[in-house]
Amino acid sequence: MSHRRQILLALAAVASCSLCASVSADTNPPSTSSLYALERPGSSPTVLFVHGFGQSTVYWQEWVALLGDCGIHAVALDLPGFGQSGHAAGPYTIEALADAAAQFIQDRKLGAVTLVGNSMGSTVAQFVTLRHPRLVGRLLLTATSANPPPRVTPPLDAAAARNYWATRDIKAMVDGFFATKVAPPAKAAAFYEAGHQMNIDAATEANESNLNWTTLERLREIKVPALIIQGRHDAAKSPEQGELMVSRMPHAQLVVLENSAHTPQWDEPEEFKSAALPFLLAGRKSSGSCKK
Repeated sequence: MSHRRQILLALAAVASCSLCASVSADTNPPSTSSLYALERPGSSPTVLFVHGFGQSTVYWQEWVALLGDCGIHAVALDLPGFGQSGHAAGPYTIEALADAAAQFIQDRKLGAVTLVGNSMGSTVAQFVTLRHPRLVGRLLLTATSANPPPRVTPPLDAAAARNYWATRDIKAMVDGFFATKVAPPAKAAAFYEAGHQMNIDAATEANESNLNWTTLERLREIKVPALIIQGRHDAAKSPEQGELMVSRMPHAQLVVLENSAHTPQWDEPEEFKSAALPFLLAGRKSSGSCKK
C-alpha cells in the first residue's frame, strides 16, 4: 500500500465534530454500518444531504445545524469512499452510491426523506429517486444536470487513472468549486481535507461513472415536488441545464443565483437560504430560530 493511500485511509478514519454521529446498522449486503453522518435530532420527514465529488458532509454542516435549530431531523451522509466514509468498500459507481444512500435510509428507518444533493450528490439523489421512489418525498438539487459533463480527455486505463488521482492537485480542484476560485477561508482547511479523504478507488470509479450516465429520458418519472438551484457562473452545471430538467419534471421549479458557481450554498449563502428554506419547510411548522 502506498504512503499516500495509507494517509488517505487514516484521514478517513478520523471522526471529531460536535454534530457528528457514527451511523450504526447491521445490513449485509450492502452494509451501511461503516458510513459516517452528521446528524441533529428533530421531527420527520428527515432532510438528508448528499455531497458532491471530492467533498463530504462538511459542505452541509451548517445546514444540518440550521435545520436542527428548526426542530427538523437533519442528516448529512458521507458516501462510500468519501469523507469519513473513505474506508468504506465499493463499488463506487453513481448507481452503487445511490443504492448505498437508499440502504442508509432504510437501515435508519427514516421513511420518505427530503433529499438534497449538490453536484455529483445531485446525480446520486436523482438515481435514488428513480431507483427507490418510495424513499423520497421531496427533492432539492443544486449544481445539477440530467446529462454528464462532456468528456474533454480520452478515458484512461486503470493504472493511469489511479496515478492521476494519486497525484491530483486537490487544492486546485476544490478551489475550482467556488465562484471566487478559492475556498472560503473559514472552511478552506476542512474542504481541502475532504478532498484528500476521498480514496483512490472511489475517485477513479466515481469519476468515470460520473461521465457515463443520463437521467434525461426518465425525468418525467420524478413526480415529487422538486427545487433546482443553479449558479449563473457554473460552467459544469449551467442554468440552461436546470431549465431543461424543469421542463421534463412535472412538479419542479428553478432558481438561478446570479453570483454563484458550482457551490451556491457557499457562494451566496443568504440567497441560497432564501430559496431553499421555504421549500424545505413546506408543510411544516417552523420552530426555534428558524425563519423562512
